[in-house]
Amino acid sequence: MKLLLSKAGGKSMDETIFNQTVFSHASEKMISELTELLSDYAEDFFFSPVENFMNELCEKQRQEKLEPISCISLSMLRTALANEEFGYRIDAYGEDWLLYERPLSTVFIACDWFLPVWKALLDYFEGILKNQEIQKNCFPLQAEQAAWKCIGPAWSFMGSLLKYSLETINKTESYKKLIKGNEFHIEFGEFLDWKVFLSAEYPEIDIFNSRGRQFAHHRFTQRLFQKKRFFRLNLKGCVFCDCEFKNCSIEQSVMNDCVFKRCKFTDVTFQDSFLAGARFEECTLENSSFQKVIACFEGLPPEKADDWYCSLLLFHTSINHVAFCECDLRGALMEQCTTTFTTLENTLTDLSDFSVLIPETRE
Repeated sequence: MKLLLSKAGGKSMDETIFNQTVFSHASEKMISELTELLSDYAEDFFFSPVENFMNELCEKQRQEKLEPISCISLSMLRTALANEEFGYRIDAYGEDWLLYERPLSTVFIACDWFLPVWKALLDYFEGILKNQEIQKNCFPLQAEQAAWKCIGPAWSFMGSLLKYSLETINKTESYKKLIKGNEFHIEFGEFLDWKVFLSAEYPEIDIFNSRGRQFAHHRFTQRLFQKKRFFRLNLKGCVFCDCEFKNCSIEQSVMNDCVFKRCKFTDVTFQDSFLAGARFEECTLENSSFQKVIACFEGLPPEKADDWYCSLLLFHTSINHVAFCECDLRGALMEQCTTTFTTLENTLTDLSDFSVLIPETRE
């Protein structure tokens, strides 16, 4: 993951010594370590603490008539890391959560397992500093400054991984019992700074009778979309359950991390749209086409890479008479799917289950 370094006012001293290649290598190494660590620690240090926190909120709501919860915020703390007591805080907010004032409940979760990662990052930059030929232009603080530049992007990547690790949190009893506001979400980021959504529960709406184009994280159940044009809509993270799409077009729309459960698509065209991280579970795709669809993080243009996404997943889905043309399906998975008369044309399928659909060429 490349870090975007500020160019205002020319290069700073640490940018002269630690160039973009050095920062990229440090970030990639750190992200690789975090990916492995989170596979071991996500359950104990994130999923379970959030579940326990919601249990406590439910008990307070039962005893104290605590107001409905609109936001549960997980905030990484730079000050704790600087004091080598690393951890994050979980806060619950009511309707005024946008102000980030007066949390209804707060708890601190220690994450000592992150400290060795931080120490290794410092050692990496200090090692480069020691190898500099011109020592007179260097000072020890530069290594620490460089390490801090890597922390934000690394935590952002952690949030992207955690949204998949915590995707079943809404199936827990504590989540179901929690009295929520009209719009509820669980977020992750830095305290009083950037945040990414880990989970959301927004009310159902009528897309075609609502103003605007921003409809991320809403849920739709048993809807019939017939002869509808989804044009330039942001539907990121939406969940469609038992819906039917007939003779529809989905154009220039963002559907990253969308989940389609038991949905049927007949005579539907996906064109110039984004499906990175999207999942089709127990769906049916018939007489449909995907044209210039990007379904992986690697293919997203920079302005659309607002988060990290896994690749497209189709599970227990029937794919009949479906054409993929000029799509990016790198890393896409098909599990227990059936394909009939499915074609691919000028489509990227590296490390993808879709590669088996490419006809072999004979010399």
